[in-house]
Amino acid sequence: MIQLPSLAINAYMRRRLLASAKLGLAVIPFYLALHFIHGYCITPGSFILPFWFGFAIGVAELFLLKNWLKDLPFLVHLAGKSLMLIGVMYLAFAVLNLLDVFIDGITWQAYAQAIFQHKTLIGMVEGLGVIVFLLFFIQLDRLLGPGLLLGYVTGRYHRPRRELRIFMFLDLKGSTMLADKMDADLYSNFLHRYFTEMSEPILRTGAEIYKYVGDEIILTWKMR
Repeated sequence: MIQLPSLAINAYMRRRLLASAKLGLAVIPFYLALHFIHGYCITPGSFILPFWFGFAIGVAELFLLKNWLKDLPFLVHLAGKSLMLIGVMYLAFAVLNLLDVFIDGITWQAYAQAIFQHKTLIGMVEGLGVIVFLLFFIQLDRLLGPGLLLGYVTGRYHRPRRELRIFMFLDLKGSTMLADKMDADLYSNFLHRYFTEMSEPILRTGAEIYKYVGDEIILTWKMR
C-alpha cells in the first residue's frame, strides 16, 4: 500500500514526459516549413532545436505552470503564459549563443548582433505563434482528458468502435441540499472550484473525462 502513490506519480510523470516529447516532435514540421519559407538551409539543428523547444514548452506547462493563472479568463491565461514562455525561450537562446563566444571565439559585438538581429526577432514572433498553438491544444487536451483530443483529430472516434473500459461516477454528496442553501451564482462558483480542484488528481490517474452531468463527473480508463 505504501508504494501505490509512488507508482501512480511515476506513471503520471512518464505520461507527461511522453506528452512533452510528442509536442517536441509536433513542432519539427512547423520549423521545417518556416525554413522553406525563409530559404534557410536544413541542418541537424533544424530538427534538434524545434524538438527541444516543444519539449521544453511541454515540461514547463505540464509540470511547472499547470496551475499558474488558472483562475483568470482563458484568453488572459493563454496570453500570460505565452509571453512568459517566449521570454524564457529568448533568454535560453541568448545563453546558448554564449557558447559561440567562449568556444568559437566570436566577439561580443557579433554576439549582440546575433541576438538582436531582425531574423532572430522574426523567429521569436514565429515561436510565439507556435507557443500559443501548443498551449491552446494542451488546455483542450486537459479539458477533454488525456489523449481524447488526439483521438478526435486523427479520426479515431469518427466511426463507432468497441472498447473495453472502466467507468467511475463521481457525484457530490448532499449537492441538492447545498444548491437549496446557496444562491445560483454561489453554487455555480462552488461547482467550478470543485471541477478545477478535481482536474489534477484525475489527470494523475490517466483518466479521460467522458462527460459532466450536473455536479457529476464521469471518468473512464482504457483496459490494459
